[in-house]
Amino acid sequence: MNNPMRTLCFALLAVSWLPAQRRFVVDASGSGQFTDLPQALATARDGDVFDVLPGDYTPTWVTAGVSIVGRPGCRMRAGLFVVDGIGPQATFALTDFEGADFSRPVEFQVRGCTGPVIFQRLKPVRNPIFSGWTELVLRVGDSTAVFSQECHWIGDSAVEVLGPTSRLTLSHSTAEGFGPFALRPQIGAFGLRIADGHVDLVESTVIGAEGERLGASQGGFGVSVDGGSLRAARSLVRGGRSWAFSSTWLEPAFLLSRHAEVLLDPTASCEPVPGAIGRGSVVRRTVPAISAPSVAVGGTVAATWSGALGATSIAAISLAAPAVATPFGFLLLDGPTTTGFYFGPAMTTLPTFTLPASTPSGIAIVLQGAVDGPNGLELTMGQAFVVR
Repeated sequence: MNNPMRTLCFALLAVSWLPAQRRFVVDASGSGQFTDLPQALATARDGDVFDVLPGDYTPTWVTAGVSIVGRPGCRMRAGLFVVDGIGPQATFALTDFEGADFSRPVEFQVRGCTGPVIFQRLKPVRNPIFSGWTELVLRVGDSTAVFSQECHWIGDSAVEVLGPTSRLTLSHSTAEGFGPFALRPQIGAFGLRIADGHVDLVESTVIGAEGERLGASQGGFGVSVDGGSLRAARSLVRGGRSWAFSSTWLEPAFLLSRHAEVLLDPTASCEPVPGAIGRGSVVRRTVPAISAPSVAVGGTVAATWSGALGATSIAAISLAAPAVATPFGFLLLDGPTTTGFYFGPAMTTLPTFTLPASTPSGIAIVLQGAVDGPNGLELTMGQAFVVR
């Protein structure tokens, strides 16, 4: 007898929400409550929102589920920014910062987090003198729900996902192995390195480091998967370009080891083709995915889906503040995170949902679902973003 749950689809959307939300202003020029991030976050607690005005800021160590919302002109100095131990009932978000230092990278580390961690619109800056960029790199370890939305990671192995419990979604993002200067050796620099972790690519690009521009030099692989797994939909994975005097060629898109698994949706592509070396598998199969562009207060959440498996498509839920009715099931309003569940037949379209003007900026929206796949319920590729 079939498990009745296998005939249903499931979807979840969680919204970080605290009724007694505290808001602070961080301004390097001195007009806010704080002038820098370490000072502001020293006594932060779950649910706090920090509105950051333009200026240069110091990376720090964060252990609370807070939202740090930057504005155009916010820059992060070189150094280590650590997000550590965010629990399942909290959400951390950092949005709208650029790199500030051309000599050293900004390294974002996520450690031991079981709640959502969201990075949104983090960008490098092109060096106006040399042919390079500021470096922004991401390191994920033992964290179960990390999301990169509209970010551009760039550096030596721009993104690394380590550990069997680690899961990262790159959505509308770029991971590029690339050094800040044209003459810097860049041999073997991956765009993305996975060691026992899991990564989803949704409408994203991963590129290995380009070879040195003078003489003979080797480019980097696009993705290294060492015992972990990767799924990609509507995305491109490309090996770096190597130079040898007058000749150029692309390095393989994938370096696989320890029976790594790569699942490419028909909408995903890799260059060159077939594009993989080592021990592992690259399989072409439909990948279920939910995606939605980030929105501002008063905007409309317009989620889309792709990847029907057999006769079963995905179901999704759109939900914002606790006081707003939704077309789905029931809501759990207990605790700092509002969660909605839907159990029912597969849907062919997803409803839109307008955020009311009273919705505070800084709340985090997480879309996640599951479908009836060939080996049971299969998680969809998810999406997360912070309301501006």
